[in-house]
Amino acid sequence: MEKLLDICAELLDGNNYEALVATIVLIVSILLFKEFRKNKLESDSNNSQRTNEAIDLYSRALSTINKFEKDHFDINLLYDDLYTMYKYSPKDVISQIESWISDSNRNTLELTKILKNDMYYLKSLQYDSVSFRLKNEFCGAIEYYYHKHNFSSFVMPIVNTFISILSILVMVLFILTFNPVSISAKVLILVLLISSIMYMFLIMAVFDLIITKKFKYSKLNVLYASILVLSVMPLLIRINLIAVTLYTVYIWVYLIFILKRSIK
Repeated sequence: MEKLLDICAELLDGNNYEALVATIVLIVSILLFKEFRKNKLESDSNNSQRTNEAIDLYSRALSTINKFEKDHFDINLLYDDLYTMYKYSPKDVISQIESWISDSNRNTLELTKILKNDMYYLKSLQYDSVSFRLKNEFCGAIEYYYHKHNFSSFVMPIVNTFISILSILVMVLFILTFNPVSISAKVLILVLLISSIMYMFLIMAVFDLIITKKFKYSKLNVLYASILVLSVMPLLIRINLIAVTLYTVYIWVYLIFILKRSIK
């Protein structure tokens, strides 16, 4: 880091401002990437630990159900196991369990189905050589190697770094061009800035949903996501009021209405 700072000082003394800006961007990018990757690795480790703990609790609850069916356990012991699972269970599963508990005509087959469905989902998040079985499918192989070698610990920090640097550069550009341009141009630049930041976050969110298997696949959802990815293309050809308006409207429509429908 000291060497990079020395280089910046030399470039400043030599009035080489373009190289100075590039060096500063490089330094900031490296620092951001390191921080994002550190957070990503910690998050992955915590998620893996929680997944393993949740599977253990689900297995214990299923075992208790089996013993309860054979009159070896009291119903209260089963309740204890179910309530212990709540800190790991999603809201919809908790709601289903609560409905089962309050149902006077309940049967354990229904509860077993609820728990197994969620446990199978948790198992699908394990990609270690012991738990995962590689399917003879091209996409399955790509998915396996992506998770097995933890490529997401590089991909996601790069995406986060790119979004951060892009946001900073666009903001700086907006500030530098604020005075000479007209009011309408200022508004257009500001709208484009905000929409572009939201666009990158949405792309990252959809990518994360696909990787974590929370994306709800349907023809419409795939179509909407494809349009989202391609919505920036007209702006790459020419920036005008119509292109920015259509781009901005679709970004916010996707954020407010479509994104939540794409989540399992």
